[in-house]
Amino acid sequence: MIQPATFREYRIGGLDPDDLPGIRVLHRNLRGRADMTLWRRWLYRLRGPSLLIVVKNRSGEAVGFEMFYFETSGARGGVIHAAFIGVAPQYRNVGIATAMHRLSIRHFSAAGLSAITARVREDHPVSLRSAKACSFRIAKTIPGRDGIATLELIRQLDSSCDRTPGQ
Repeated sequence: MIQPATFREYRIGGLDPDDLPGIRVLHRNLRGRADMTLWRRWLYRLRGPSLLIVVKNRSGEAVGFEMFYFETSGARGGVIHAAFIGVAPQYRNVGIATAMHRLSIRHFSAAGLSAITARVREDHPVSLRSAKACSFRIAKTIPGRDGIATLELIRQLDSSCDRTPGQ
């Protein structure tokens, strides 16, 4: 289970399954009305407290989240994939995404995993900047059919990752 933390006036922690409907609404708002896939809904309903980080404001409303799952290519090596990170527009540019990255690094390091991967399109400089602030590095560049490359990022984990989210 992801241990709760605070960042400024926000509470950050693992998904409470009762919050999944609100996360789905936020997901649709951030993903152009696309709903969370059925297999992800089941995964997070069952394992959300360990695989989905939620940020709530003072009133308890979910304002950001980061989803994780194991890809076949990384599972045996203890590598988990950050599938999506998003923050509601009115809460952006205050460090929430970076705080979620830091909490996930601490959580998955403590769980004994070896790395976190993520994919970020080159045309998302804010996402790339947040990941780089948490020591993700570019492992591979994947050319896009639309001319915009996707960067495959990796963050190695070890015992030195045990830091509080605000550090």
